[in-house]
Amino acid sequence: MSPPRWWDVATRAWAAAVIASAVWLVSAGHFAAHQELWVDETTQLSGLGLPFTELLDWLTGGDAGRFDVPPDRMPPLSYLIGKLWVLVFGLSEGSLRWLGITAGLGAIWLTIATARRVWGGAAAWLAGLALAASPQLAVLGVEIRAYPLLLLAAAATFCFFERWVSSDARERRTTLAATIACVVCACYLHYFGLVLAGGVFCALAWVCLVERRGLGHVLWFAGAVGLASLGLLPFLRAAVGISGSDEAAGRGSLAVGLARFGYRLLGGHPVVGVSALLVIAVVGGTASLVALGLRRGHASKFPTALLIALVSGLTAAVAASLAVRGFDALRIAYNSWALPALALLAGAALGASQGWRRRGAVVAAVVLLVGDAAASVLLWRRPEPFAHSAGDRVTAEVERAGGVGRVVVVHDGESGWGIAYFPLSYRYGRALRQMLATPRASGEVSTALLPSLSPLGDGEQLAAARQQGATLLLLASRQLDAAATKALLTGGDVDQPRSPALTSALERAGWRATRSEWLPAMGAVQLTVFERAAP
Repeated sequence: MSPPRWWDVATRAWAAAVIASAVWLVSAGHFAAHQELWVDETTQLSGLGLPFTELLDWLTGGDAGRFDVPPDRMPPLSYLIGKLWVLVFGLSEGSLRWLGITAGLGAIWLTIATARRVWGGAAAWLAGLALAASPQLAVLGVEIRAYPLLLLAAAATFCFFERWVSSDARERRTTLAATIACVVCACYLHYFGLVLAGGVFCALAWVCLVERRGLGHVLWFAGAVGLASLGLLPFLRAAVGISGSDEAAGRGSLAVGLARFGYRLLGGHPVVGVSALLVIAVVGGTASLVALGLRRGHASKFPTALLIALVSGLTAAVAASLAVRGFDALRIAYNSWALPALALLAGAALGASQGWRRRGAVVAAVVLLVGDAAASVLLWRRPEPFAHSAGDRVTAEVERAGGVGRVVVVHDGESGWGIAYFPLSYRYGRALRQMLATPRASGEVSTALLPSLSPLGDGEQLAAARQQGATLLLLASRQLDAAATKALLTGGDVDQPRSPALTSALERAGWRATRSEWLPAMGAVQLTVFERAAP
């Protein structure tokens, strides 16, 4: 039975856009309500409150420590877009999360439009849903950082690049200019926009060589993007200074890092790792679709060009991870530009295959979408373990105890204390007294005032804190890996940070522990509430 005439390619693409948009808004919107403030987000929110000229000076290293949060090493465009958003919707955590959701929605629409042009309505459905239903994208898309906007810029780049590949010589100037504009925007959103630029450059060069039309457009692209990127130099210089001061994180062997990177690119978010079946469905389904989408014989050169852009860009990211030790270049957030390309290649498997390939693509698509749906349900039911931190819950505890005038916060110096400290610092500034307490081998406790880290001496400051607040919160933080998150969700044992030495020191100083609570998150916190002991 043939479909009705109204059910043509364009109608199927519009239906795909509507359904994918609904899935995305429900999934990302629900998680946004449970996401909690992370260290990098406190930096972005602080910078958005600056006037334009002061913002540029701050991003280029001027008065980098003006806020009691880490300085930034981002280019300026995400801040400028954020400031425009703030003019309409206000400067708040919830408002800025919806900026990311809106950017993700735009990326989904552009990916659907690109897939429809090349492979038709079925490919548009799969490419759109592969993005919209991904729990990984739901988490990434609500971050108050440049990553959702980088995703949108990449989707727009691939959309116009496809038009350049498919258009004739007369139209190619316009589509090349649009591609260049999108790439430049990506570069000013995040330095990994330069990785995207390198990938598109390689793909452009391949198309021109295959068509034997000369390298004029390639030179125009390289010259325009290179010239426009010179404006990044002051920001890049400041970023290198910050990165160079960081300690290199131990990332294990290169093989393990590459395997983890590929796993995350193919959809392996920690919520997927809870079940082996989910890993097979999501990661295996995506890998199978991409492999099927890479078959030879496409009428358009775009799939091969897209693959060249993707592989060359990811190769540059791997090279950066080896060359620059100040940050992990294989983070999925930095490489969010690759996600629309993978979704398009997955759509290609369904839209351009015949025979057994087509049947295999249908099975893989069903497996992938069922896996994404199951993972999204788990994320919906248990969002807290996948939140960045427990910052909102710690803030609620401060308010429950009477606010900044009645609370003293002590961070365990042997834990990842910045996880809890920076969200509190952003919300309360120095009105909330926060101290760092670190046990010594001798059994004594050294204390320092935050954020200055000015030494306060030994444990006597813990006793003096009884005069400054009726309640003391002891916070021990820990970054959970995927294995710990899985154990948390499946009822296994999780190594929670303990502070026995600090607890004993506080009890000797006249504090009495009344409650201890484990606050699960990617940056989890063990919170212990102390009240002043009776004299």
